[in-house]
Amino acid sequence: MDQVTYLKERVDDQIAWYGRKSKSNKYAFRTLRIVELIAATSIPLIAGFSDSIASYPLVIGLIGFAVAVLAGILTINQYQENWVQYRAACESLKREKLLFQTGTAPYDDTDSFSKFVERIESMLASEHNSWRSYAGNKGAAPQGTSDA
Repeated sequence: MDQVTYLKERVDDQIAWYGRKSKSNKYAFRTLRIVELIAATSIPLIAGFSDSIASYPLVIGLIGFAVAVLAGILTINQYQENWVQYRAACESLKREKLLFQTGTAPYDDTDSFSKFVERIESMLASEHNSWRSYAGNKGAAPQGTSDA
């Protein structure tokens, strides 16, 4: 595989994948956390109007149930952790690509492309091994990887 093809089909593809996954996990985390916050803070508000709402215990119970479910979803799916991990991987790949394209150390010698491929593949393998380790220890995987 030549340099242009590798950059486009492997590096740019992985940068785009990690960027998309980071963005979707960030959106899911923030959305669910905001809904959870609004629901949790509405409980004391509704309780304060208990005289005017006949079925307030049921309403408060349902909202409390929703808060617990949202907290569980956030914990199980680990949107915040995935967001941060995917963003870090994306930025690391971008950094390596920039160093390579500018001929900056460690890519300032004649064997720079081979070194670049080795480092990129090492980064990706490390990320995938981390995912496999997580999946093996927790019984569930993060939101996915490009190989899943």
